[in-house]
Amino acid sequence: MTSYGDGGVAIANSSISAGVESDVEIYTYNSGAGISIANSSISAGDGLNFEAGTDSYNYDGTISLNSSSLDAGGGYLGLYGGSILIGNSSLSANEGMDIDASQDLKIQSSNLYSGSGYGYIDIYGTNIAISDTELNTAGDLYFSISGSDGLGISNSSLEGDDYIDIEMGQNGGPITIQSSDLFSDGDVDISTNVSTDVGYLGDLVVQSSNITSDSLTMELDGGDSVAIAGNSTLTAQSNMTLTGDAVTVQDSVLQSGYGGNGTCGYVEIAGGHVVTVINSKIVAQTVEMHAADVDGSTLTVNKLNVDTATSISMAARTISLSNVNFPTGSSVNLVSSNGLLAPNPNTNAVPLVNYVNYVTNVQYNSQPAQNFTYVNGSPGSSGSSSSPTSPIQISSPVR
Repeated sequence: MTSYGDGGVAIANSSISAGVESDVEIYTYNSGAGISIANSSISAGDGLNFEAGTDSYNYDGTISLNSSSLDAGGGYLGLYGGSILIGNSSLSANEGMDIDASQDLKIQSSNLYSGSGYGYIDIYGTNIAISDTELNTAGDLYFSISGSDGLGISNSSLEGDDYIDIEMGQNGGPITIQSSDLFSDGDVDISTNVSTDVGYLGDLVVQSSNITSDSLTMELDGGDSVAIAGNSTLTAQSNMTLTGDAVTVQDSVLQSGYGGNGTCGYVEIAGGHVVTVINSKIVAQTVEMHAADVDGSTLTVNKLNVDTATSISMAARTISLSNVNFPTGSSVNLVSSNGLLAPNPNTNAVPLVNYVNYVTNVQYNSQPAQNFTYVNGSPGSSGSSSSPTSPIQISSPVR
C-alpha cells in the first residue's frame, strides 16, 4: 500500500492495516511537505516506510506522530524527514528501525521496540531530545548527532542487546544523560569526539543515571569534558574507560569485572589536563587514573573507596590525595612531575605543584600512607619509608 502527497499527508483518528506480506509506504515529494499522524493505528506485515519532503532526497518535511501506533510486523520501519516529532506513541518493527531527521528529533513519552532475536534501532538527527521513553532492541542501538544542542536523554530506558553506540559528529554539541538507564549485553560506547576534523568537541554529562555493559568494554569519551555525578552507577563486565580533557567523577560508583564485583575488572580514567574524583567508589581489580604529562595537569582525589583494587596507578604533574585508604596487599604507583612526596604529609598542608600531596587522611591498610611509601630517588624524604619494597612507589615520569 503506497500513498503519495505533494502538499502533505494528514491521518487522524484512523486505523490502517495491510496484509502479512504487504507494506505501507507514505511519501510527500514537495519540499517542506509533511506527514502528520494523530490518534491512529497503522500496521503492516512486511514493513512501514514514511518519507517527508523527499525532493532530491533532502527530507525536509516534518513528520509528526502523536498518540498513535506504528507496527511494521516482520519488516523494517523507516521514518525520514526534516524535523521528526514523536509523542505518546508506540513503534515496533521486527527486523529494524531507522529514524532519520535532517533537522531536530524529539521523542517523548513513547515506546520503540525492534527485534525478536535480531533487529536494530538507528537514530539520526542534528539535535535529539528523548524523554520519558523506552527504547528496546534485540540488536544494536545507535545514535548519530551533528547539531550544536547535541543529545539529551532524560527519565528514559535504553536497551541495545548487541551494543549501544552514541556518536557526536563534527560540530556536534554535548551529550547529557539524566535520570536514565542504559543497558547492553555487549559494548557501550559514548563519544563526543569522533571526528578528526576541526569542530566543536562536546561535553558528556551523566547525572543520576545507570549505564550497564553486561560484557565486553564500556567507553565514555568526551571531547572537552566527562562528568559522572549525582549517584550514577556505571557497570562493565570487563573494562571501563573514561576519557576527556577534564574528567570528573562525583558521588558515583564505577564497577568493573564479573558481575561488577571487581574480579579481573579494569577501570581507567584518563584526562587531558584534569582528573577529579570526589566521594565515589571504584570496584575493580586494576584502577588507573591519569592526566597527561603536560603543564598544569592535576589529579585530585577526595573520599575514594578502592577496597577491591590490587593494582592502583595515578599520574599527573600534580597529585593531591585526601581521605583515601589503599587496601592491604595492593600495589600503588604514583607519578608526579618531580617524583617527590610533598613535605608534611597528612597535615592539611596546602598542595604543592609538581608533587604527590598527601593532604589529609591518606592511608595504607588504615595506617598513615607515608609509612608505606618509597620515594624513588629520595628515600626517607617527607617521612617516607626507606624500603624499596614498600607497597606505595612514588616516581617521576619517563620523558
